Amino acid sequence: MEPYIYQPLENPDQDIRLLELIPGDFDAPLEIRIVHAPLIAKPPPTPPGRLPLGSIQRTVPSGYLAYETLEGRVFFYDEKSHETSWNHPDDAVMPASYCPMEPRSTATVYFEALSYVWGDNTAKTELRVSSEDEELRSLCVGQNLAMALLYLRAKNYKRTLWIDAICINQSDHAEKRKQVSRMAELYALAPKTILWLGAEADDSALALGTMEAFGKLWMISLQEELLHIRPGHDWGEVNRELEKMLLPKCRRALDAVAQRPYFQRLWIRQEVGLSRHRAVVQCGRYVLSWPDLQAGVRILNYKTDDSLADSLLQDLSQTMMEVTPISELLYNTRHCKCYDPRDRIYAILGLLPDSVRSQIPPDYTLSTVEVYRLAFLADNRLLNYCDLKSRRLDGPSWVADLSSEPSMLLPIAVYSATADIPSPRYQVDSHILRVSGVMYTQVETVSRGRLPLKHSADAQFQLLHLFRSFFETLETATDVNGPSLDAILINVLTQGYYSIDQIGGSERHDPRVAQWRKALKHMLEGIKGDMESFCGREEVHAPDGFLRYLCSHSGGLALIQTRNKLIGIGSPGAEPGDQVCLVFGYELPLLLRPQENGTFKVVGTAYIHGLGDGEALLGELPHPWRALTIIQHRSSRRIFHNLETSDSTRLDPRLPPLKEPWRRMMFDKVPSPFPDPSTGEIVTIPYYYFEHQQTGEISGLHTALQSDDFIRSRGVEVRDFDLV
Repeated sequence: MEPYIYQPLENPDQDIRLLELIPGDFDAPLEIRIVHAPLIAKPPPTPPGRLPLGSIQRTVPSGYLAYETLEGRVFFYDEKSHETSWNHPDDAVMPASYCPMEPRSTATVYFEALSYVWGDNTAKTELRVSSEDEELRSLCVGQNLAMALLYLRAKNYKRTLWIDAICINQSDHAEKRKQVSRMAELYALAPKTILWLGAEADDSALALGTMEAFGKLWMISLQEELLHIRPGHDWGEVNRELEKMLLPKCRRALDAVAQRPYFQRLWIRQEVGLSRHRAVVQCGRYVLSWPDLQAGVRILNYKTDDSLADSLLQDLSQTMMEVTPISELLYNTRHCKCYDPRDRIYAILGLLPDSVRSQIPPDYTLSTVEVYRLAFLADNRLLNYCDLKSRRLDGPSWVADLSSEPSMLLPIAVYSATADIPSPRYQVDSHILRVSGVMYTQVETVSRGRLPLKHSADAQFQLLHLFRSFFETLETATDVNGPSLDAILINVLTQGYYSIDQIGGSERHDPRVAQWRKALKHMLEGIKGDMESFCGREEVHAPDGFLRYLCSHSGGLALIQTRNKLIGIGSPGAEPGDQVCLVFGYELPLLLRPQENGTFKVVGTAYIHGLGDGEALLGELPHPWRALTIIQHRSSRRIFHNLETSDSTRLDPRLPPLKEPWRRMMFDKVPSPFPDPSTGEIVTIPYYYFEHQQTGEISGLHTALQSDDFIRSRGVEVRDFDLV
């Protein structure tokens, strides 16, 4: 047969190719037909009388909340009994006002999009392509795709599919660039998406059946991504299913599914996130809905603590159709795989805001460094991803090498070393990036080892050796009246997630931390003794949960001490003499390495105890104020809490009064994590913006933070850094 020749799309801005899979027996040769069709969005119908969710919430009595499932079905949650119902708690409300509604647009033409792993494309399978002249042509595809087509082919009817390897002319770079830029739109509009895991193996049907049973007991609310038991079910059913899941054969099957190559593929994050409730998971002939699998994995992770919790399947279960900053997406997908390093950016474009996506159009004629540079210009927080030690690409040190897997700190900061002073005042000139900030201190000591990357038996001894080598000669500046070294160490190892106040009251906040402190105390007390007997003592071993947390969140990082005796955790490439700099707009201190010509290379980032609340710029917080971070729905909000009055505010108490003629204006309130001490009732935290009373200018910044003047008036030297 002659090879198939692609016909150009008549309207590349609108048209796509679709594949018609000709019916046949499972073992028959595969035959397809390729057609062109316009991809046009069809808005979802709105049932008469259907109210928006916010309006529905206003109709429910006190003590109830209205939520929506991924599929657009409204349910009602009783805050007292924790029960859910499809029926409105007020019988007088008409069911038409909260009836199910398709939440998203679909394409006007029906097709099923395929999400799969390309796999090894050196071994090919030949497809027959029927053409308009009724002659058969040949088209070669990878074996994994051919296997998927065999299972997807129906015996008595054709199926219409969109598959990237076939529906995009891979040899036409101009078309590929255009079609790749439309993939987000395609998966968002696809009436159905098939997530192909591969053929059945290792009791995969048992694993997926277990997940499906779990999933049908649970649902995920679209607004807050919370798990809720479905109406008509209870915890007794959940526990019975959990007992089945804990059987060894079932656990092995679940682990085997979680380790499949599909879940390691980077592109599926976008494909699943955009398809959402329209996606189904298929493994061999077993098919279940993605929402069922998603709920099953999340409740399994919540109820157990094992290898499945560390898998990429668990990470994928958190993927929702929610616009996410590129810096956070890159962190969440750092373990995923892709063939082309430029796809580190291109594969997640569909999950980014339009304003960011428009700045990084897919273009495979650009070099990898050029693509990463465009990503930085779209989101300058990517400076936090720089890791000089793991860097393999040529180019400026301030353009993060995303093709490597850098050891880095968490992207959702629970601290602000620069006291929320606004976004970087940077300028790019050729290969130089100029930023502003403060050179605070320098690195004096760096641990010889690194924190363990993988949760294993060796991780225990790696951690013990690290502590011994670092702390046996370390000078610390802990105050007699200040926190103990073990408390500081937990604060550092969790990158500020546990504040000193929380660690001190760990029995109230998180009982796990009390166990962590006890083990760390024994470690610190025994580091100067005999190493063999030291490692053999059970009491010095870190609890399993702590090791798992450490490897997952801080693995690969180094312990450091600064010249002024502060302890921190940072980039594994840190060296004595590196400068600890506070660059405006970044929550984390940057480690910069001075060059002979007065410029600096970016080594990486650091979390340093004693610099998390802007102390270097604004001084210590006055008693009895504490800085806290509320983490909710994947975002962090910095607040200041008065320990004596229990008042909370977004305004830093160290800032001076507003300059005239500015005034503060409240625009929102959020629930405080601290109830009123006298009544126990939930109180709210006001959020403010600032308005110039003469010009009407609006700013989200306090007047003291709108320039360097206030910082300079405190005797802090502000300077520029030229990064190369």
